[in-house]
Amino acid sequence: MKNIKLYVLGTVLVSALSVPVSVRAENVADNAANDAMKRPPAGERMIEALDTDKSGDVSLEEFQAKHAEQFKTMDANNDGKLTKDEIGKAHEQRKAKMKERMHEKREQMKEKAAKEAAPAEEAPKAE
Repeated sequence: MKNIKLYVLGTVLVSALSVPVSVRAENVADNAANDAMKRPPAGERMIEALDTDKSGDVSLEEFQAKHAEQFKTMDANNDGKLTKDEIGKAHEQRKAKMKERMHEKREQMKEKAAKEAAPAEEAPKAE
């Protein structure tokens, strides 16, 4: 009977102690996800990517130059035309790159959450 009481008491204590840790880990993961989602608006990112002369806006020439680069990348046989196959392959490549970036970002968020959730090492006390 005494062993059962000790077992139940131990189980309750372990459960009670693990709840704050799991809640903290969830909060840290949420904070990491929120930090990762904080990025400039799409318009600002587009300006940064296309504004080659750093004037703060995108000219027709800058816009066309970027899209000409994309066209050349997609035109696998360099015939100056895009076929359904070339467009489809380019789309699949973009999807694969995006999937990889999302996977990398997810891993970074997990690592950051794990670091923040880990208890800080205690510094040795000076005597």
